Amino acid sequence: MIMIRTFITTVFLSLCVTAMAQKYLKAAQKGDADAQYRLAQNYLKGKDVRQDSKQAVHWFQQAAEQGHTEAQYYLGVAYLYGDGVASDPAKALSWFEKAAEKEHVASIQQTADLYYEGKGCAQDYKKAFDWYQKGAEKNNVASMVKLGDCYYEGKGTFQDEKEAREWWKKAAAKNNKEAKQKYNDAMKRYEAMKKEADQAAKIFSEGKAAYTQRKYDVALPLIHKAAQLGLSKAQLYLAICYDEGRGIDKDMSQAAYWYEKAAEQYETVAQYHIAYCYENGIGVAQNMERAAYWYKQSAEADFALSQCIYGKCLYEGRGVQQDYKEAYEWFTKAANQGVAEAQYMLGITFEEGKVIKNIDKAAYWYGKAMEQGHTEATYKMGVFTYYGKGMKHSKKKALPILQLAASKGSTDAELFIAEKYTKKKKSKK
Repeated sequence: MIMIRTFITTVFLSLCVTAMAQKYLKAAQKGDADAQYRLAQNYLKGKDVRQDSKQAVHWFQQAAEQGHTEAQYYLGVAYLYGDGVASDPAKALSWFEKAAEKEHVASIQQTADLYYEGKGCAQDYKKAFDWYQKGAEKNNVASMVKLGDCYYEGKGTFQDEKEAREWWKKAAAKNNKEAKQKYNDAMKRYEAMKKEADQAAKIFSEGKAAYTQRKYDVALPLIHKAAQLGLSKAQLYLAICYDEGRGIDKDMSQAAYWYEKAAEQYETVAQYHIAYCYENGIGVAQNMERAAYWYKQSAEADFALSQCIYGKCLYEGRGVQQDYKEAYEWFTKAANQGVAEAQYMLGITFEEGKVIKNIDKAAYWYGKAMEQGHTEATYKMGVFTYYGKGMKHSKKKALPILQLAASKGSTDAELFIAEKYTKKKKSKK
């Protein structure tokens, strides 16, 4: 019975398809993914065969399961719109994402949209932002527009109208009407803000003059007004006043608020301070991911202390994924700017061989940090001298170095001296 049914089906198909379609059918039945995809397209469009969405889905599925990228995309479309199969956004997302991971631009856009809208998944602006970014980098205009939206609204990333304008401008240059409107509106806002900024600069100039003379009763109202008008320098000054209680009651929640406002406008010192606040839960809820983000922003602006701290975040995997190689690069930048802690961490990195093991270089950087009075680096130099690591072995020369470290509070140095130098007296019988 089964054989008769198969025979009848084959005859029926042969009557409904052209010779070219039959060629695809035979190859598709043998497992040729490309033939399965072409046959699915024929059924989808009714080309050389009777249009049949269910048959299209069947053959897209066969090809998609073999990793055919275009088939994965079209199968996603079918599940998204319920064409030839019951609508299932979750399955649509699964197939779109498979194709997107292989750099399929249309699938990247669809994946981003579904995460953004929360269709077939929990709404996830961060994932949507990441996919829009990939799409925009591949010159997908729709992704450029949505990436601008994400920056403007602060969805999946930190709010940044300047970045929003840049992406809308790029999309507008490709004749996207929506982007043109958004860019024009953004420029109107920018011009209005620029006028306010000019006004703020004048007010801040007066406030800063009074601040320099420590006339805080005159300075603070002016600085506060300029900060409210959006001047980043005024926001930084106001944050410092709240942080240190200059002419105003100390208030760390206000300090953190204004540090972040200034940080968002690329004030490097403010980026460092708000990172410190997030790291330690000062004036804000503790959030190591936000801390690492702001340390990185400051580090990229060549702020040496932030370069060291961000390097430690990477080294320890705090707030970011652990990455010894990148940590090493940041330690090197900070160490070359004379940051003792970065020099010490470079010594640790070379000693432990997290990137490259090199005892001579470890000794060099410990020595550099020791010259600046770094306690733990001093202890390490004592140990290296004692054992002859990266230098000539000398227990005699090691002792004063270890004693110096101990005097600075190194318990490791105290224990090392007790173990290696303190002779136990023999008890008398």
